[in-house]
Amino acid sequence: MTNNYERIPEELKHLRQWHVWKQTDKTKIPVQINGAAAKSNDPETWTDFETAVDCAPLFSGLAFEITEPYTGIDLDNCIDEDGQIRQWAWPILFRFDGIGYAEVSPSGSGIKILTRARKTAGSRSLHKIADGKQQIECYDRTRFWTMTGDVYSGNETIGDGQQALEWLCEEYLSEKQKQPEPQKPKVQTIREIQPVTLERPVLRRAREYVQSCNGTSEGSRNSTGFRLAGHLYAFDSDGDRLTAAEVYDLLRDWNRTNPDPLSDFEIEKLCRSAMQNGTPRERKLNRPLPDFQSDYSTVDISGIVGEPRTEDFDDEEFCANSVPESGLLRDVYEYYCLNAHRLSHVMGLACAVSLCETIFGRRITSHTDMRTNDYNVVMAPTASGKENCETTLSKILHAASPNETPMLPPDVQSGNGLLKAVSVIPCAVWVCDEFGKVLEAILDKKSNNGHAKAIGLHLLKLYGKSSGIYGGAAHADGTRNEIKQPHLVLLGLTTGQIFESVDSKQVQDGLLGRIAFWPVQERPRKRNARFHAVPETLSSDVREWLLWTPHALNPDDPMPPILEMREDALERWNQHSDKIDEKMQRESESRAAIWGRVNARAMKLAIVHRCARMTDNPALIDWQFLRVELQDIDWGIRLANWLGRVACGLIRENVVDVQHERAKKILRAAVDILGEVDRRSLLREYRSITASEFSAAAEWLSSHGEIEIETQVKKKVVYKKPKTQVT
Repeated sequence: MTNNYERIPEELKHLRQWHVWKQTDKTKIPVQINGAAAKSNDPETWTDFETAVDCAPLFSGLAFEITEPYTGIDLDNCIDEDGQIRQWAWPILFRFDGIGYAEVSPSGSGIKILTRARKTAGSRSLHKIADGKQQIECYDRTRFWTMTGDVYSGNETIGDGQQALEWLCEEYLSEKQKQPEPQKPKVQTIREIQPVTLERPVLRRAREYVQSCNGTSEGSRNSTGFRLAGHLYAFDSDGDRLTAAEVYDLLRDWNRTNPDPLSDFEIEKLCRSAMQNGTPRERKLNRPLPDFQSDYSTVDISGIVGEPRTEDFDDEEFCANSVPESGLLRDVYEYYCLNAHRLSHVMGLACAVSLCETIFGRRITSHTDMRTNDYNVVMAPTASGKENCETTLSKILHAASPNETPMLPPDVQSGNGLLKAVSVIPCAVWVCDEFGKVLEAILDKKSNNGHAKAIGLHLLKLYGKSSGIYGGAAHADGTRNEIKQPHLVLLGLTTGQIFESVDSKQVQDGLLGRIAFWPVQERPRKRNARFHAVPETLSSDVREWLLWTPHALNPDDPMPPILEMREDALERWNQHSDKIDEKMQRESESRAAIWGRVNARAMKLAIVHRCARMTDNPALIDWQFLRVELQDIDWGIRLANWLGRVACGLIRENVVDVQHERAKKILRAAVDILGEVDRRSLLREYRSITASEFSAAAEWLSSHGEIEIETQVKKKVVYKKPKTQVT
């Protein structure tokens, strides 16, 4: 049974109505955290959410006390032995879809719903459906509720369920109602649920969308209908969602445009399947998202690199908040979360970004001819669940394209092996476990491992060749393994012990400066996750990208459309670039090398964000009208800035910057001997040291009170001895 307490609604977490429970031979017993009995009519036996969660592993699980304004509906044993929802439960699930928090019960055979409502006076609490304890229970007071956080069909929020509860009481819990025979349970289909007749904005928008969808052939009508239903469930207008009945009616409208329409029964099955297996209605974690419409000043340029992060900065929280509310990035991230035995939001976002960077490769380019290839390396302690990163990508890509999965073999042994693999699959992701060992062999100057050195050389060159041709190696019989527009994405997995043999020159000139490091500093807590198959909507979205090849005379040399930027987004990106240039003038060359790639990475990530939030088949998009918007570039800047700051922090902590120390030593000596010296004279005397190296060394010495910096006319920079204080 999956316990994912993080997904429990925030409004419940703030209440002091929690305790634990334990299973006996016959029933579940409410228990305080000290082991004494908890009572539903005694708040003194309850505690806060955090305390109860910490103690839950010592007992059978977590429990919540139902009080006003909440009501709990327990669909007991509504999931059969094959994991399918029983027929009698569907009308109830449809009624409470989107307005009740729903989760699978601890047994895995029931679904429990919490909504904001009160029962109709005189209603019963129990209604038996059939043998095998198939029944409906309903309570709005003095009842404890076992909680798992195993959210059913994306129903993570609590809404106003009064109307739905009144229907439930009238239909099943009325004292006047005669108990049905167990062998003939009352069954209500979607067609019996009366749709809302008011043309709400969300319904009007959905109707217009359906009218724009053309009919399809007999061979694809089921898959198209399933996908359409998933899109309809995802429609949102200020929190207002379509009901299941509205989705059914809209799907019937679309079905009439098919040359050979589906039956109403088949339409009903598609609606149910989309609700159960398709895109969940609301799947974001209960954390605030970044304000994408904020002013440019809120993008923290000064803190990109070189500055220590505040004590309360949390990488996990930053990544969780950076997951978009919807779209392909969210879908991949949440599939990772579903299957993670040790859940890390850093790893989840790294997986989502890497997969999207892969499938958008050779298909989209920026106005500067930049592609979405990048090298991502997850650094995490041992036994942190890094293997789930590879599992997530392989499961999704295999489900989308089982015969041509765009993944390189994990165990690449040599440079020729890497080049051969990329020539066969020119757009692919290489998920490399123990990448730290590969990187150590590449960077170690004393190592004689030529194969590893060759891997590093090809990685270094392939990084900048995504829009051109990589010729590989020349032999007597000609050039081998020539690759047009190679697009390699790396997702490396390693521990943090990879910097022992690194110097600053390798950062400036080599592979290390091109890597985005994703740090997981604390080992995630273990949880009892169960395997989930890839949702059809997710595999379908990925499949559409993989099947689409931009028009070209030569299919091996595609012509990806240019994804232009809106004017305000372009201005933001240019401002960001200017700020980076200003900062690079005052940084050491090793950190400037990292910083200099931040703006390019921001553009790559902005493209990823824009394409990931598309809802249509890329083959049907008129790309000349699509634009990278302000929210896309802001997202890219925030994430690229964080990655840049992480990389520079790693360099500051682990890499001895010989050139930086040499510049400081020269400055100290010059000021001590001469009293003052200008930067231009230093540059003429020491041509192997750059202006930015002297500027960075001067900033450091100035911050420690060893020199003073003075900017004179014509921007002449002079370094002086500090003034002595007069007592």
